[in-house]
Amino acid sequence: MRFHVTHPTDPQVTADYGWDHAIGFFVVIRRGRRIIEDYDCLANGYEHLNGVLNALIRNDFFDICDVVEAMLGLQHAAPEDLDPGLRFVGEIISNLRSAADQE
Repeated sequence: MRFHVTHPTDPQVTADYGWDHAIGFFVVIRRGRRIIEDYDCLANGYEHLNGVLNALIRNDFFDICDVVEAMLGLQHAAPEDLDPGLRFVGEIISNLRSAADQE
């Protein structure tokens, strides 16, 4: 299952992310048509869902504090019920979890 998201402050940067039974959790981050980061199970030190989140953090989609707060919030609420500043990362985490569960 694949999802697409645009960087929150730079519309030239996009990410395709998800989970696939062949390559596990993955993310491809692009600036225009140029790939600036590619992560999947073939990467050294593959870290499953955390690796995808770390790649998005490295490319300033959000920061680690947002991830921690969103994960805590998702224990008790749906992504759309999180604080507005956490909905973006909450939706990405929720999408990744549900994609892996559906495969």
